[in-house]
Amino acid sequence: MTEHDHEHDENCDHDHDHEEDDYVPSSPEVLAERRERLAATLEAITLDDLNEHLKAAPPQVRNALTQRLNVRLDPKFVKGGVGKLIRTRLRSLSPTKQVEMAAELTAGLDHESSEFLGEETFNMPSADDLSRLVDHLLERHRPVMVRTYFACTSAADAPVAAELDALLTSDARIAESA
Repeated sequence: MTEHDHEHDENCDHDHDHEEDDYVPSSPEVLAERRERLAATLEAITLDDLNEHLKAAPPQVRNALTQRLNVRLDPKFVKGGVGKLIRTRLRSLSPTKQVEMAAELTAGLDHESSEFLGEETFNMPSADDLSRLVDHLLERHRPVMVRTYFACTSAADAPVAAELDALLTSDARIAESA
C-alpha cells in the first residue's frame, strides 16, 4: 500500500494534490524583504503615475480598488482626486493588505501577462519569457506600475517569485530608479 492508498475524507492530514510540485514556500525573512520592496515601490508611485494607470485600467480594477479601500468616487468629496486618496490608503495598509490591494491595482497587468505568455508559460516563465514580458508591459505601462506588478507577485510568494526578485533587483528597465 502506497502512502496514498487509503480512504480520503475530511480527516486526512496531507495534501491531496498528487501532481509533482517543486514549489517550496519562502522563509519569513524572504517574505518580509519582498513586502518591504513592495512598500517601497508603492511609495514610489507618483500621483501622475497612478492617475494615468487608473485612466487606462479596466473599470473592474477601479471599482475593486475604490470599493475595497472605501473610496468615495464623487469628486466634490475628494480633494486632489481619487488617485490621491487611493495612493494614501495603499501606503497606510498593513503589509498583507498592501499585497492584496497591489494585486487589485495591477490585475489588468496580470491578465495582459497571461494573454501575452499563454497559460502554460505564464505559470512558470523562463528568464527569457520574463524579459520579453517586461518589454511588452513597458510598451503599455509606466515602469513603476510594471515594477509594482512584479513586486506584488513576488510578495505574494508566487512560484516564480525568485525569478521576479532577480528582475526587480537587476533589470534597469524596472529598477526602483526607473
